[in-house]
Amino acid sequence: MYTKGNLNKGVLIMRTLTKTELDNILELHKKWLLGEDGGVKADLSGADLSNTDLRNVNLSYARLFKANLSNTNLSLSNLSNANLYNANLNGTDLTGISLRCANLSHVYLRNVDLSYANLRHAKLSYANLCDADLHSANLCCANLYNANLYRADLHYTDLRGADLRYADLRHANLIEANLVNANLGFSSLCNANLKEVNLMGASLIEANLSNANLSYAYLMNANLNFSNLSDANLSHSSLRWVNWYGVKGIKVYVVGLQSSEENARLTYIPSLDIATTGCWQDDWGNTKKYIYDEYDKGTKKRKEYDLAIKCIEGQIELANIDLN
Repeated sequence: MYTKGNLNKGVLIMRTLTKTELDNILELHKKWLLGEDGGVKADLSGADLSNTDLRNVNLSYARLFKANLSNTNLSLSNLSNANLYNANLNGTDLTGISLRCANLSHVYLRNVDLSYANLRHAKLSYANLCDADLHSANLCCANLYNANLYRADLHYTDLRGADLRYADLRHANLIEANLVNANLGFSSLCNANLKEVNLMGASLIEANLSNANLSYAYLMNANLNFSNLSDANLSHSSLRWVNWYGVKGIKVYVVGLQSSEENARLTYIPSLDIATTGCWQDDWGNTKKYIYDEYDKGTKKRKEYDLAIKCIEGQIELANIDLN
């Protein structure tokens, strides 16, 4: 609380509260939430609430700026829309908590259990979530810009539309996570486990995916421009309509087709023996057979494909790669 006695030359001074004072603040906040006379929104900025039992408390919309909540029990509590900017949540019990739309920017959440938590639309930019357990959490549309998620457990997590630009996701567990339309531009995913992850429509521009496990991943319409895929495992992945421009660490041949269809092209990845065109994906031999069976010889479409096949095979021959 920015009041006389705890603000010293612009620096927020940590303050302690008696149980009676805290109970009074919580009671007035409850009245404020209900719109009752005499209600006051809780302002616990800079408060030392460490080791406090705050189970099942409703602190939605409360101010907890730079509050010390270390080792506090906040299980089953509601902190949606609360301002926890730069708060200390080290060792805090957050089981079943709702942090929907909460401001958690610059918050210390290392090794915290946030499994199944509701963090939809939460602000977590620059937050420290190293080794955090976020499995099955709802982080849909959350702001995780530049967040530290090193070794974090994010399997089965809902990250649709999340902003993960510049995030540190090295060695993170993202098995079967939902990253549809997420922005992972410039993020580090070295050695991350992305098995069976859904990255449809996701942006991975200049992301570092070296040594990442992307087996069985769904990458339809993903943007991999200038990303690093050195030693990444893409076996059994769905790679239809992927944007490969400038990708590093893997050789990809792409030839555009003159078509009214957006992004019409024939793509081939020799190291995986995977070819794609439109919604089709298979090995090179079966892809050629599909094209020859689908389009009659002499038609405009067939001529376009014949030229594309000739172009790719010619480049591969120059590179001394055997297609058999």
